[in-house]
Amino acid sequence: MKRGNIYFWYAAAVALMAIAGCTKTVHTPENGEHSIGFNVQESVKAAVTGANDIASFGVWGWYGSGEARDKNVFNGVEVHNQAGAWVYSNIQYWVPGMNYTFYAVYPFDYGECAPNGTVKVNDLDCSATGEDAVDLMTAEPVKGSGDSPQNVLFTFSHELSKLKFSFESSQTEVTVTNIKLYGISAGGSLTKTPDNATWSLATAATAENTLYSISQAALNAGNSYTAEPFGEILLPPHTDLADAKISFSYYYGENNANIKSADISLATGTGNVTSWEAGKSYGYTVAIPAEGKIKITVTVAPWEERNASVTWTPNN
Repeated sequence: MKRGNIYFWYAAAVALMAIAGCTKTVHTPENGEHSIGFNVQESVKAAVTGANDIASFGVWGWYGSGEARDKNVFNGVEVHNQAGAWVYSNIQYWVPGMNYTFYAVYPFDYGECAPNGTVKVNDLDCSATGEDAVDLMTAEPVKGSGDSPQNVLFTFSHELSKLKFSFESSQTEVTVTNIKLYGISAGGSLTKTPDNATWSLATAATAENTLYSISQAALNAGNSYTAEPFGEILLPPHTDLADAKISFSYYYGENNANIKSADISLATGTGNVTSWEAGKSYGYTVAIPAEGKIKITVTVAPWEERNASVTWTPNN
């Protein structure tokens, strides 16, 4: 996967981009200048599994006197990992007497940020799955002072929900075909203020045009009678799963002349899983028995940890 506390510092003697113009002046630590720099602590989890997995992220920053933030210092600047160090072009320095506010978004070039801290990510495409899925994280605004330069501490949070679908059988060879996940949105646009996050979801997919479709998955002794056909899926939060479904066909052994079909709702009813929240992981397990009805279990957890599950038998 490519999906958090992030600590920023980076000291170097390089060119200073003049704030009021285009003149560059060379400064060294001996001149008393304090550069604004970046570092990433090893604590970003799940789709992003560690500091070395973060290729780059974007940073915004404004400063001014008092409460004013009328001068821009970072405008979506890319910060990238270079041999374990976090670097960017045109090093900026703290200005004494000025107050700062910083913002950040992972990955780099995912969105834009206004001086009031409103982050917008337009038309996010979440159709990629498994190792190609991309996490989206935003950071809480961080304030700083040019009179007392400190390492900038960004606390990131996941803006997406993580899903995983598993099929399993009890020591019975089963072939699952034509697997489709539909009635959900594979993307959307995010508006995130310091106090609230709002999503405008893309049109929900139908069974005919869904982007989440797998032709076949085999459950046999070679894979311990389990399969995860999609890998991990990262989606915008969904407040209503009334139309969310997974459909598939299946047959036992080599008896493909006796194919059965299932069309299962992912909404489990009041008090259970009726929505997908940002920063949470939802693991759905579809159990196909040798006899009897299919059962589906959903495990709800923080991004990495397991903490709750519920099982139900679909009416089909």
